[in-house]
Amino acid sequence: MQSMENRIPVLANWAVAAVLLGLNALLFLVAPALLLPLSQWWLLLLLPCVLATNSMWFLAHESFHANLHPDQAVNERLGRLLAVCLGVPFHVVRFGHLQHHRFNGALVDRPDLYDPEKTWPPFAWIGYYLQLVGGFYLQEAASFLVFLLPTRHIPKAVDLGLSAHDEASARIKELARTTFAKPEMARAVRRDALAAVLLHGLAFWLYGPWWPAFAAALAGRAFLVSFANNLPHYGTPNTDVGYALNVRLPRWVNGLFLNFYCHRVHHANPRIPWVGLPEGMRRMGFAFEADYLRQGLAQFRGPFPVAALAEK
Repeated sequence: MQSMENRIPVLANWAVAAVLLGLNALLFLVAPALLLPLSQWWLLLLLPCVLATNSMWFLAHESFHANLHPDQAVNERLGRLLAVCLGVPFHVVRFGHLQHHRFNGALVDRPDLYDPEKTWPPFAWIGYYLQLVGGFYLQEAASFLVFLLPTRHIPKAVDLGLSAHDEASARIKELARTTFAKPEMARAVRRDALAAVLLHGLAFWLYGPWWPAFAAALAGRAFLVSFANNLPHYGTPNTDVGYALNVRLPRWVNGLFLNFYCHRVHHANPRIPWVGLPEGMRRMGFAFEADYLRQGLAQFRGPFPVAALAEK
């Protein structure tokens, strides 16, 4: 028997998924095909579609931990559908996130940390800011390209794409080499890539002369996902794989973000679904350790040499 705290909220998840997928239908199909021919003012509807991006990412994140639906086949299919709408490969992003939990603090997983002996500091700073303002999302989306290669060449692409500047990063790299080269993994990612390309390509065609507005919406998605990616970990020590910050937001905003920023609780027990995180936070005796706006803006201070946070 699951505890109340750990019980998957199936109806709530279906309701949230219906709203978010409806917004995607609006963004990709309804707005360009039916509304924009009537008036360009319908472009304003793209704003809520973009602002819902992180909620959709966080709902897909529930599927990474098998918290979206108790039937694992349904859990994965719904997660893959959300990922296709986001334009990222579900299996790759899930793998990366699960390794994030396993090796939290690995340099390959922490864009705000670098080893000055292995990375020239100006390169570290440039790479960090590129990731922060959209590069993280673009990196995830571009990983589709790896699977265009013959399966036997995928490990070589992983070697080129992932650094191994510390032991944990080397372990992640080796796991990625073996995981992504599995034929069933490659087939699944290629199917999702085809679906994502068809969906996004159709949308660009439907927008016609308004295609720059759709491109701007995708750029907004890239920024929001990248800005959110490392926010609960920025500036924290990398010596405790279970550590993260609980970040304070108004309760209703935290709810819209599926309580994702009760992040220390999530790292303490990733099997707690999003509806149980506030109660888990109270039960574990955790408090909010940072304010969302202040922590988000702090990210623009730049990256740290790894030794600067090791003893923090």
